[in-house]
Amino acid sequence: MDWKAFIAAIVGSLAWPIVVLSLLFILRKQLVALAERLQEFSLGGAKATFEKQLETARKEAEKLPPSSPSPDEIPDDQRIVPLTDEKKFLRLANEFPEAAITEVYKDIEGILFRIGDILGIQRTSADRIMNELYERREVDENARDLFHTLRRARNLSAHGKGDRRVSPGEALDYRDHSGRLMTSLSFVLGKLQAAADIKKARGS
Repeated sequence: MDWKAFIAAIVGSLAWPIVVLSLLFILRKQLVALAERLQEFSLGGAKATFEKQLETARKEAEKLPPSSPSPDEIPDDQRIVPLTDEKKFLRLANEFPEAAITEVYKDIEGILFRIGDILGIQRTSADRIMNELYERREVDENARDLFHTLRRARNLSAHGKGDRRVSPGEALDYRDHSGRLMTSLSFVLGKLQAAADIKKARGS
């Protein structure tokens, strides 16, 4: 074997490892997603992944300003949400925690849709409205990430069965984490509504 053949053999032997490493780098995000899907099947399905998303939501929520006081801390004459509604939610969380989570997420969507109305964005996707708020720097990446985490957790909560169902305590945790996001979004809503009212008054 002459030196040219020797070099060609060396290059050939190194080519495949380089190709494999390049593919792993390019497909790293897809591989991470695949690993998460495998975790769902090996650690209890959607329940395990829901718990992971709930823990992520907790960490993300801690980066946002505190939400409103808990219902038990609000005097009766200062309540926006009647105590009867709070009791209804607690009952729903106890009997159908998945439905309670869905109701909380609908409240988040409701605020986003109202913001979308002001911005002239159709009520087709809460995701689109949140991303638009982030692009406009009305919310930071912590609020954006928390929203997407809560959305994924809501979707996962519907797939638990039997002893892998979401628990009432997890439904309450979900509401607590959502509270900080709704506080931030409510502030944005008020700000945009005030600006829209001023613009309208000047135009009239």
